[in-house]
Amino acid sequence: MSKSLELSDVSFLWQVTIGGQTLLNTDTALDLSGKTVSGDELMAAIGYLPGLTNVNLTGTGLTDEEGTALEARYPNIAFLRTLDLYGVEVSTDATELDLSTASITDDTQLVDKLAPLKKLASCNLTGQTISFETMDALKERFPLVAFSFSFELFGQTLTPETTELNLQGQTFTAPDEVSEGLKHLPNLTKCDMCGTGLTSEQMIQLQAEFPAVKFVWYVQIGAWQVRTDIESFSTENRKTFPNGAGTYIASAGNSELVDADLTAFQYCNDLVYLDLDGNKITDLSFLKNLPKLRLLSLGNNKITDISAISSLTDLEFLEIFINYITDLNPLVGLPKLTSLNCSRIAVADITPLLGMKQLKKLWVMNNKLDKETVAKLTEALPDCTIASRGTKATAGGWREEDIYYEFAVKAGLIEPTPAPEATPEPSVSPDASASPEAAATPAPTPAG
Repeated sequence: MSKSLELSDVSFLWQVTIGGQTLLNTDTALDLSGKTVSGDELMAAIGYLPGLTNVNLTGTGLTDEEGTALEARYPNIAFLRTLDLYGVEVSTDATELDLSTASITDDTQLVDKLAPLKKLASCNLTGQTISFETMDALKERFPLVAFSFSFELFGQTLTPETTELNLQGQTFTAPDEVSEGLKHLPNLTKCDMCGTGLTSEQMIQLQAEFPAVKFVWYVQIGAWQVRTDIESFSTENRKTFPNGAGTYIASAGNSELVDADLTAFQYCNDLVYLDLDGNKITDLSFLKNLPKLRLLSLGNNKITDISAISSLTDLEFLEIFINYITDLNPLVGLPKLTSLNCSRIAVADITPLLGMKQLKKLWVMNNKLDKETVAKLTEALPDCTIASRGTKATAGGWREEDIYYEFAVKAGLIEPTPAPEATPEPSVSPDASASPEAAATPAPTPAG
């Protein structure tokens, strides 16, 4: 039997002295804080202490290079030491690190410098000029660390937490010029691209690449240049819309819109109020892209088919007077429609209206309806105000509705009515006799 086999069941115990401390080979922790030791001494001695799991090296005077070498040689030992990161002292067991005021001259070393911080959970790098390559490398190497960055992009100081971006005043010629930068804004929800030079087709490319971002840009609708996030549009506004939502430019296109002018509405999905009264429209297919419409005015046009209106399930107020409409069936499935003006159209069959119990106002003037037909409407819609006689389609207080006021204000047709000033409460002098002091003082007893 060999001697190695003879000694296989023998446990050996020995001592090692490091920095004036004597340890057994079975010890798991070593505290050298404040003691002067050399890197070479540690490198050799720790090899004889296989049980070590924690070593405190704070204040030992070891250089970062020596500490890094120890960590590389003994990866299973947690070395606690103080690092100098660009002028900021930090313990290797730190969970938070603020480098926002550090003097970072070479960000390419950041990944290696942060490697000893095994417990790091967050790192603030805002205010530093960190390259996108370094940011990507940091996030890849330390996926559990929450990094806060700031960087210069599109001439602005931004962070990965930026949610809204305004690029108005800048000029681009291709979507790629924008998309490369947007890749570094993972939390972006809105990007204003008005006046940046990209076409609607190019904007759609950007939208497809970043579906979580709402892009806004200018489109041309006849003589009107409008933002794609406009909420209220009226061809009656021949000036500027509130909040820069649109501008009338007489030389830019038709002031009386035709079907070809309406294609740009496909990008204006936020429209809530739309007034196209008094134009030359025949085709309503553009309405399929406007699901949020609550008010729609199509009076005085050349419309014969209103089938497209059937998709506007949020519609509350509708004007289709003075057109060539014969079929009202597309309106039957609009549950929120309460105000309908279909005066002076070519309709002969009012049967669809009889089932629209939600109607509160119905204007059907100049439709050659006989008394019997009007009586049917009145009986079928007992809660509805019905106007069947008159010369002007909007007479009789037709537009005296809150929703029409909302539309007119947001479309810039009228100024908002100022809220009435609150009447001050009248001042009331306290009754001295009711005070606690007065109540506590007994009244004098009459003499006699």
